[in-house]
Amino acid sequence: MTEQSGTRNPVPGEGHSLDPASTTTVSDASLDKFARIFEASAKRWEVIVYPSLLMFIILAAYGFYLIYSMTSDVHRVTEQMDTIVHSMVVVSDNMVRVTDNMSSMTANMNSITNEMVHVGRNFDEGIDIAARMDLKFAAMLPIAHRMQYDMDLITKRMLNVTGPMNFMTDMMPMGK
Repeated sequence: MTEQSGTRNPVPGEGHSLDPASTTTVSDASLDKFARIFEASAKRWEVIVYPSLLMFIILAAYGFYLIYSMTSDVHRVTEQMDTIVHSMVVVSDNMVRVTDNMSSMTANMNSITNEMVHVGRNFDEGIDIAARMDLKFAAMLPIAHRMQYDMDLITKRMLNVTGPMNFMTDMMPMGK
């Protein structure tokens, strides 16, 4: 504060006198009223702050639990990912082999296809040969029937000849 009247404000530590005009007196009633208001205000704050503090502690503990369980879950996931990565490497190697085998199978199938075309042509030729053979056999069939007829005639004639010669078989050295 500035000095206007030439009087100095008391400095702490220096001796000062109690000036009745400069000091204000606080009555006991107003102090009692202030204490009651302060206590009521403090009780209102206690009703808000203590449950809030309790809820904060509960939420902090639950947050710690969630973070702890999440880190353990992430640890398990990373362990499983290591297994999956190893399996994927094996699958990748097997896929290379499968690709090679599929290429080999494709080449073999192309070869089989070419052979089947060749077999098909040969089969068609075989069918043509069989058809010609069928015609040849059809042409030979009357000749075979004629031969059978002639053999039957020869057999009958042989029987006709052997009948009268039966008496001679007894006389022959090689007979019977």
